[in-house]
Amino acid sequence: MNAFQTSFNVNIWCHLRLALFLLYVDDLVINFQHQDPVIIIKTLNRTLSRIHDWSLANLISIHTKKTVFMFLRKSRDSVTLKQEDKVFIGNEEITRVITIRYLGLLIDSCVTFKAHFNHLQNRL
Repeated sequence: MNAFQTSFNVNIWCHLRLALFLLYVDDLVINFQHQDPVIIIKTLNRTLSRIHDWSLANLISIHTKKTVFMFLRKSRDSVTLKQEDKVFIGNEEITRVITIRYLGLLIDSCVTFKAHFNHLQNRL
């Protein structure tokens, strides 16, 4: 058992051991940095596999339909992936997006905030 599992068991299970409950984790952001996107995909898949195994062992579900991933990059760069370069949690494929909502901001893959400004402008 790793340190996070031990901490989880001590902090949650001792308080809720007699209750039936569902535990929802609000958000998890995982960041990897590398010049080769294939290495990022492989590292992300290994990490998500460990998270998936841990969540199954601790009876926590991950809503894979709401889970997405995005490459952050400079606007002059592009990220091209092969068909086989996919991200998974368990057997579920995770969708790649170019814009994500995080902490109330719409962040695009080039971090220009154009999507956020357009969204705000349309609300006025």
